[in-house]
Order: sequence, then C-alpha cells, then structure tokens
Amino acid sequence: MRIRQLEAFRATVITGTISAAAKYMRTTQPTVSRMLIQLEQDLGVQLFRREKGRVHLTHEGMQVYQRADVVFAALTDLDDTVDTLRNDAFREIRIFSTPAISTTIVPELMSRLVAAHPQLHVKLITLDYYSYFAAHCETDHDIVLGHRIGFEADMEQTTLAEIDFVCVLPPGHPLAARETVYVEDLEGEKIISLLDDTQRVFFRHEKLFQEAGVSVQQQIFCHSSAATYAMVQRGLGVAIMEPFSAPMFEQFGVVVRPFRPRVTYDFIAGLKHGGLQSVAMSQIIGLAREILEKYSSVK
Repeated sequence: MRIRQLEAFRATVITGTISAAAKYMRTTQPTVSRMLIQLEQDLGVQLFRREKGRVHLTHEGMQVYQRADVVFAALTDLDDTVDTLRNDAFREIRIFSTPAISTTIVPELMSRLVAAHPQLHVKLITLDYYSYFAAHCETDHDIVLGHRIGFEADMEQTTLAEIDFVCVLPPGHPLAARETVYVEDLEGEKIISLLDDTQRVFFRHEKLFQEAGVSVQQQIFCHSSAATYAMVQRGLGVAIMEPFSAPMFEQFGVVVRPFRPRVTYDFIAGLKHGGLQSVAMSQIIGLAREILEKYSSVK
C-alpha cells in the first residue's frame, strides 16, 4: 500500500467519480483506476461498488477511508510542524565573518536570503583574524564565513570555493598593460603587505618573494582588504589580495590582474563540530557557495 494509492482512494471518495479524482490529482483517469485496483488487490477487499459511472464506498471501503483520513491528518500536521521549524530557523541568523567577506560576499548573500525570508533578522559580526577562529569556540553564533586556517577539532568546515588571490595595481601603473602579472615582474616594487599574526593566516604570502628570489620594498602593512585596496588606490604600492573587493575599487582606477604563481586559499563555512545543519544553515551554505563560484579557481 502506497501513499499515492491512498491519495487516489481519498480523492475518489471526495469527488465521487474517478474522472473527477483524476482532475483533482492532476493525472489521468486510467492512472487513478489502476491505483484503485492495485489498492484493492493489496488490501484484499473491495473498496467501491461501481454503478453508472459513479463509485460508492462499500462497508469495508468506509472503514479504510476513516483510517486513511487519520493518516492524512497526521501528514498535514507533519507538514505544519516542518513549516514552523523552517520559519523558526529563519527568525534570526548570527553570522561571524572576516572583513573582506562581510563587505562583499555577505551583502549579496543577505539580499537573496532576505528576499526569500522577509521577516529574517540578521546579526553580522565582523571579526579580525586574531578573533576569527576563536569564534568557533563561542556559543552565540550560527555560522562563520571566511577562509580555512588549518583544521580545528571544534568546528566543521565546509569548503565553499578555492580562490586565487590577484595582483592589485595603482591607476596608471606600468604593469597594468600586462594580461597577467608574475612574481618576477614585481622586482623592486613597493608592496602593501598583509599584517602578520601568530595564526599565520596568509601563510602562502610569507615566502612568496623569498622563494622567487625577488627583492621588494615592504613598508606598509594592513590588517584588512579594504585598507589595502585603498592604499593601492593612493599609489602607495601594489598588493596580492583577495578578488572580492576588486569591483568596489576598480571604479576608482585600481587595476586588477591575475597573478602567478597562484596564491590560493580555501574559503569555508564553519559550523560547530557535530552540530545539526539546519534548513537555514544549508541554505546559507548553498548561497555562499554559489556566490563564491564566480571567483573560484576550480571551474
């Protein structure tokens, strides 16, 4: 006995004819007839008497209908419960995020999420990299968005995309004529560097110039992508940066080019280790992955 057979049975009782039941179920009359015959065979009882194009419940059919109605009431209650859970999951979302993600990826994600859930309340907490992974030990967040820094025991990291960092050049810089900038091209250049820290967040940057045998001038160190891009826009140097902030600064003349060798980082969604992934979290992860895909190194 299948739910679809019970649906055909119930629709036939409610509408009075097999043809009307077919319209009610948006299927064909032969399909409904087959399901009813199969249901009667499965149960081993006759459910209907068929007279002049109409069907009438037998005594056994009435008993089955009463029990089937209980089943459908339970299914309706289950649907209502799931709807309530889904709505509760989207009442408030607490997102911890790194600065670059907070000002670029998260706004696009939120515009799509809020369009689907107009009553949603969002708490966005922007973390510096010193606090980033400490957030996974806190109890007042739902999801953390940023890039992978090792593998922590207390968090479940879902990879969203692999992202190549790009070379960011001041307006009118000679290297802007290149389609791709190579590390050797930066010989003697002033480099706006990312601030070093104990977590070694940008470990792929650390030995980039040393391993290539390229001599650069490192005078200014910044703690955020926005500050770095702004320094480049002022002509204070070039930088190897995440690509998310590029559109905001290209309108002010900053030039962005692919960089080689690749400097690639994994961007992740972080959840509590062993925690259940709710409907809300699954949707946020799906949207974040979709948005990050256009920046992804892996196509």
